[in-house]
Amino acid sequence: MTTPGIMGPGMQIFHSHISEAMFTIGMFLERGRSLINALESVAVSARSYRLRDAAYKAADLLKQGIPPEQVFRSKDFFVFPAQIRYILACPLPEELKGKVIVGWYRRKFSLAVDYNAFFYPVMTLAIGILSSIALILFVIPQFREILYGLRIEPTPLLKFFFGADRFSFDLGLVMLMVAFASVLIIMVAVFRWFFRMRSIGDYINFLNIMASVPSQERLRVIPAICSRVIFASEFQKIRLFSTSIEQGKSIEEAVEHAGFPGFLRWFIGMCFFSENSTEMLNDGSFLLTTLFNSRSKLLMHMIEIMITISFGIFFGTIIYAIFSGMILILQSSI
Repeated sequence: MTTPGIMGPGMQIFHSHISEAMFTIGMFLERGRSLINALESVAVSARSYRLRDAAYKAADLLKQGIPPEQVFRSKDFFVFPAQIRYILACPLPEELKGKVIVGWYRRKFSLAVDYNAFFYPVMTLAIGILSSIALILFVIPQFREILYGLRIEPTPLLKFFFGADRFSFDLGLVMLMVAFASVLIIMVAVFRWFFRMRSIGDYINFLNIMASVPSQERLRVIPAICSRVIFASEFQKIRLFSTSIEQGKSIEEAVEHAGFPGFLRWFIGMCFFSENSTEMLNDGSFLLTTLFNSRSKLLMHMIEIMITISFGIFFGTIIYAIFSGMILILQSSI
């Protein structure tokens, strides 16, 4: 399953061109063509001159006998996505590289933003900020001037709103808003970590890659792809699993030693023994995708609730200050 990443319209068009070219390279390799031939074929039809030049240059270097692991380390080929450069450079047969690339693009799951889910939190935040600005610029200054004119001494709690000079008051409010935004960002990051969103995304991609290659080749593919480039969050567990297999441990022992979560162990174990392993891996990917989407919706609801509660406290404090100021004015006039 593929979801769009976070980028502007221009970058989306450019990224789509790159994705099409990389998918084409994978299909050529999967069908038995050499990497040199695949790069040259893609260069002929490339829409980006950077991609065209990089593909031709990579093909020329490969013709000179330079191994792929050296070719694709160069910054001249950074137009290729990092994951694809890593796969092309890994020590696997070219046909198997093609299967991995094709499977990656057909099934790749990305931690993208659902813009529709952000509608209500963003609208709540926008209305709250606009209302706060109106109160700060028009309402509170008027009460401050009235209190100053009547020579009324505000209570200690109200001195923040009515007792400070304009510069100190504005600076304090700016710092308060910055602190609120910082806390909100930190809380979102904490919730994403608590829900293990990045881990679930890596597990989905791992199952998808395993489903894209023949069952007899999976143990050969895992050591080549267990990198931070492919799995940003869970690469250490996948690498530990691969190392355990190379040390002679059974699949069950390696899965347990790697520390994979319980819901994933069964699918990983079955992908090496069951005749219907590809279908099982697809089922596991679908299950984790459903889990990811449900947690994303819950995260959006929690963000909306946090914004609403935060602004409720803020507005409640300001309303209390205003009515307290009104009470002081009434008491002074009696």
